[in-house]
Amino acid sequence: EHLGAAGLVMDSGCKRNRVEGCVFRDISASAITLGDIDQPNPDTRLLTSGIEVLNNHISGIGREYLDSPGILMGYTEGNRIEHNEIFDLPYTGISLGWGWSLSPSAAQQNLIAHNRVGYAMQRLVDGGLIYTLSTQPDSSISGNFLHNQVHDYGAIYLDQGSQHFSVTDNVIASAPNWIIMQPTVQPVAQGNVVRDNYTDTEDEMCCGSQGCCTDWNTFENNPLFSPGGYPAEALSIIDATGLETAWNHIRPASQTVEAEAYNHGGFGVGFVDYTPWDSGDDYRDDYVDVYRCTACSNDHAVGATLNNEWLAYNLDVFEAGTHDFAFRVATQGGTSAIELQVDGQSSGSLALPNTGGLDTFARVELNGVSLDAGVHVIRLVFTGNCMLDFFTVSRP
Repeated sequence: EHLGAAGLVMDSGCKRNRVEGCVFRDISASAITLGDIDQPNPDTRLLTSGIEVLNNHISGIGREYLDSPGILMGYTEGNRIEHNEIFDLPYTGISLGWGWSLSPSAAQQNLIAHNRVGYAMQRLVDGGLIYTLSTQPDSSISGNFLHNQVHDYGAIYLDQGSQHFSVTDNVIASAPNWIIMQPTVQPVAQGNVVRDNYTDTEDEMCCGSQGCCTDWNTFENNPLFSPGGYPAEALSIIDATGLETAWNHIRPASQTVEAEAYNHGGFGVGFVDYTPWDSGDDYRDDYVDVYRCTACSNDHAVGATLNNEWLAYNLDVFEAGTHDFAFRVATQGGTSAIELQVDGQSSGSLALPNTGGLDTFARVELNGVSLDAGVHVIRLVFTGNCMLDFFTVSRP
């Protein structure tokens, strides 16, 4: 924690190493970087290969270098990225590959499986929760739970030249596109298999100026479900993601969600906002009022709330019991409130104090909220005008 560059770098011949049970937080650049991006076909003695990155918790990285993925892999071979939890990122969650090319390279036989990645792409665009580049034979993206990508483009983003990937049994919730198979610039993503994934959005980027992804890839049986209505098969996949039981103790006692990272889906799904314009700084392409706020986390806050407007969020709950919610808010007048709804049911209301103005923030708490383990859709329903910077949920 509190490092000014990357957290851990393995390069120049690092082989058969394991990174397990570690916590990475508040880091200026990426948490973990494997391999380099300069030598597509290095001397085998210098190839980075056989690295296992298992059961780690990564959050709050890319604090100064916003274009830093949580885990970045260049030209590497035979790596396993499994059972990690990766949250609160300005850019991509896991990035694999380099080169924008169909040319053979050292990159092959890489596995990204059973990870839980959420609340990424909070500052930049043109990335994803999992992002790939170039030809990578016998590589796979399988059994991951990916949710709450804020900005464009795709939760699973197979960019230029991505080839020979198997993308199966993933669950995607709240993303601008659930998948992109790059169809607009040569070389397009091709020769991939995308099958048996579950998503709550039908938005995808498959067709472009070069044709449609179905022309060059196998793309079949990817069921659509309604937001929050996970089918049993999807819940089974979700339950198997993230830290394995032996490593639950490294998970931080609380998680923070930025107010402006509300769910996708539009009016009535991700939000209700009764003024059909954005009076803020157009942080997102809708009319929720998001304001620039240099004194706020992520430099933004949601404001200009009206009675019965609300914002929805997907919340990971890893342990059943009573949880404490804390909100960083600014108000004036002393007539504002927030009601917390969990899966459509009220779980309590909180009268907000007069903080002295909409640029003066204070912490307020709603304690003792009972939550089952699992993924919940929570709504914050507003009364009166306030500014909300973020909220924090503390587990038992």
